Amino acid sequence: MKKLLSLFAGVAMAFSMLTSCTSSDSNDLVVEQSISNFFAYVTDLTTGTDAYYPQISYTLRLNYTKLTADVMIFNLRTPDGTSYPTLSLTGIPWRMTEKQIIVQGTNLTPSGASIPATFSTFNLTYSPRTIENNVMAPGVGITFTINNRFSVTSANPAQIAFGTTTTTDAEGQSFESTKTYYSFTFNSETRRVNITMYNSSFIPQMPAMNIELVNVPYVIDGAMAKWDVEAITPQIGGVPYGAFPITNLKGTFNFNTGLNMSFDCTPRNMGLYHVDADCAITNSQQE
Repeated sequence: MKKLLSLFAGVAMAFSMLTSCTSSDSNDLVVEQSISNFFAYVTDLTTGTDAYYPQISYTLRLNYTKLTADVMIFNLRTPDGTSYPTLSLTGIPWRMTEKQIIVQGTNLTPSGASIPATFSTFNLTYSPRTIENNVMAPGVGITFTINNRFSVTSANPAQIAFGTTTTTDAEGQSFESTKTYYSFTFNSETRRVNITMYNSSFIPQMPAMNIELVNVPYVIDGAMAKWDVEAITPQIGGVPYGAFPITNLKGTFNFNTGLNMSFDCTPRNMGLYHVDADCAITNSQQE
């Protein structure tokens, strides 16, 4: 439990507790969530210029009576040098699927903005996941476009993913596990990500290990981070582990939908194994 809580600290710190209140002018049920320490990857669609900005914060207010959402955005900047004051979007429609809250709107004009801005599109997904002992571990992805010019992808630099890991050997025999889970630390300055695969066990007789992939280069494409590395030496406890060389590492982390990743591993004297990880952002940790 301590290991997982330590892993999740970077995610948990970004969220305050959900608080509910009743609107002062009605009996509407309103739930508020504060989100902080996100990054924003901003692309100028007219020039191709892009930039990362840290310390972006949001306040999300969900009106369960009217099914509308208010979103406040703090510390947003764009590559042309504009620093926006607090932006307040109100009355955005939202809906709830079985496992996810989706806030979507188009052509939204912030109220009280001193700098003109129109949110051509706005999309926020909130997945109320849990880890051990019912500790909340929400997955949140935010994308929007301002003035049909600036495309923004915003998320927590610390991510966690739960799902199914499938290993296939050279003879085509497969082994599945839901015990392996993944953490990601995205560094927006270096544009590298550290990936840790917890409880990795690619074959039934393999002891579970925590395998680290360090300084993997990535790019942002739409709502996802993508990486494609020909070969990498994994680490265990910070020490390179050449006995488990990894090749053909490919992956995408879509901040709205989840992780897809694959790689080949050739453990010493054990042949080739192909590994696929499929993790929906809505998945909670398996018991």
